[in-house]
Amino acid sequence: MGIKVVSGDISLIVSQGGREADDEDVSNMGASVSYKLPNGMVVGAYTFKSEDDIDTGEEYSVNHYEAIYPIASGLSAVVTVSDFDYEGGTSGNGGADENGTITTLNIKAFLSPRLRIVSSIPDPTGPLIKSTASLRDLP
Repeated sequence: MGIKVVSGDISLIVSQGGREADDEDVSNMGASVSYKLPNGMVVGAYTFKSEDDIDTGEEYSVNHYEAIYPIASGLSAVVTVSDFDYEGGTSGNGGADENGTITTLNIKAFLSPRLRIVSSIPDPTGPLIKSTASLRDLP
């Protein structure tokens, strides 16, 4: 279950969930916040924690920090830093303890699926006729 609240350029999301099975009783909790700056850049942070109550001490937590910078129309640079920590627990069912930081840079391109047809037809008896159509205009 979760909730999202948006007010202007600020967005807040909180979520909670879980899973129960014969060998696990996992509970999850996450929260995020993002803010869109006047120049179009979006900055955000997200935190998540998961615990398994059956596997004593097994838990995973991660904090993500992200900045999305618009380079041009449909093109943006995304920098993400993820700081994670995994504790395998003492029951022997979990994996080895791990922690670290991962930093990524992605360049994302959004290609619009619009078909544009532009034609100019010179009319010898009148002015220049111009027309434009997109997929929304076609049946």
